[in-house]
Amino acid sequence: MAIAVKVTPDQPGAKGTYLFSRAAFPSKIPPELWAVKNAEMNLGGGFLVGMGKYQVELWVMDSAQRSCYRRWKVEANDTSVPTKMSRNEVRDSGFDSWEGLQGGSGTVSVYVHAAAFVRRRITTKLSAWDRAVLLGSLRSLLEVGGFARARVKVFHLDGRRVLFEREDFSKGDFEQLMDVLMGLNLGTVSYETLKGPNEEVFLTGLMGEEAARDSKSDAVVFLGPTSRSGPKLSPLARELSGQLPPLHYLALTPWFSVESDLIERFVKAGPGGRVHDVYQPADLAKGIREIRGRLN
Repeated sequence: MAIAVKVTPDQPGAKGTYLFSRAAFPSKIPPELWAVKNAEMNLGGGFLVGMGKYQVELWVMDSAQRSCYRRWKVEANDTSVPTKMSRNEVRDSGFDSWEGLQGGSGTVSVYVHAAAFVRRRITTKLSAWDRAVLLGSLRSLLEVGGFARARVKVFHLDGRRVLFEREDFSKGDFEQLMDVLMGLNLGTVSYETLKGPNEEVFLTGLMGEEAARDSKSDAVVFLGPTSRSGPKLSPLARELSGQLPPLHYLALTPWFSVESDLIERFVKAGPGGRVHDVYQPADLAKGIREIRGRLN
């Protein structure tokens, strides 16, 4: 299938921007599936716009010459947060165009929790939206956080496993991380994991390695969706949180929640640990400014 999108600023004489992608059907579809009515396939994608009003047109076409067309309008309202895009500017999501850290000072350790934002009854993959929010938030932190060096570790708390880690996160590493999140399988948890250490022991293991570094980071930032509530923090975990650099948690959540998860309790146990609730982009920008401001 081919998918084409045209985005046009809602102003006289404006030219449209065309975005295009292709999606292949899975190669090993059982033949009987084609006889099933109301089968669904979900595809994800998106684009970025600056402040302004836009008209969006969407075409979807397949190899049998069938197609559908839709048109709608969107508006990006002005906020108090400066953006890197001009008014009426349109571009693709562009995660593969990141140029890496540019200047800055200090080192940040970023721990990305690769989990679904909405806990579905059956979750085997991160959705395109999950991946876009995680990668976009990480990119924003690295671009405007003002750091010269980033240590990035990606983990899955339920599976108690590290998925990706780099001591000096670069442009090429960002592209590799995209592939890791795309291929992540959340459908199974090994028996060894289930009978092994619990989530708190896994988290304190990660933080013990962070505290043992010879070259300390200037800040430790957790980034990811809020997870389910759990038991109280152990005295050992509380003691460990006090041995780390300033702790921050960019808690990404699409809804208001009064429950505190394991990461939030660990961050708050440290001296001056800060939790930044992120419901929309402006909250993310505010959280990043506070992280940088404390270091300065």
